[in-house]
Amino acid sequence: MKLLENRILRDGRVTADGVLTADGFLGDMIDVSFAAELAAELCKRFENAGATKVLCASLQSAVALLTALTLDLPLVSAQRSGAPLSDRDAYIGRVVSYTRSEVYDLSVPRKFLSRSDKVLIVTDFISRANETLGLVDIVEQAGAAICGVGCAIEKSYLPGAKVLADKGIRVESLVRIESMSASNGVRFIAQ
Repeated sequence: MKLLENRILRDGRVTADGVLTADGFLGDMIDVSFAAELAAELCKRFENAGATKVLCASLQSAVALLTALTLDLPLVSAQRSGAPLSDRDAYIGRVVSYTRSEVYDLSVPRKFLSRSDKVLIVTDFISRANETLGLVDIVEQAGAAICGVGCAIEKSYLPGAKVLADKGIRVESLVRIESMSASNGVRFIAQ
């Protein structure tokens, strides 16, 4: 999606340790109109997937919220939990964060996901897919189906999207990054 590529080149920043920051348009400050355009594109790609719910991590993604709104579906937010939760009350997915070098749990109350659901997972980034795999685990615990993962920015030089695809999960990324560094900037894979 050229629109997103251009925005990353204009407003994104690659830090010295190789992290792409999009905090000026998809993070700490959200360009809502721009995020709505991203959501509209994801909706086109998944319009016939039969999703009944959209799932995201910790309501971090405006794109997930706007995708759910556009598809007229409930948005389920897996919350980060500091305290241990009972697995009788919630589905729990463990996440090993590469970026933050920490382990945490995401949880969804059992009443919000069921076997009859077809879940579309939406995330802003896929790199190693650790957080997304935590969401996949939650959906699998519920016995629900996964109709796909919609992603704004995929770091294709890392294994995340391939790991998901190898599990038979459809991944739709709006942009795919081939490489990036603070000195050389961002290079995209043509789609």
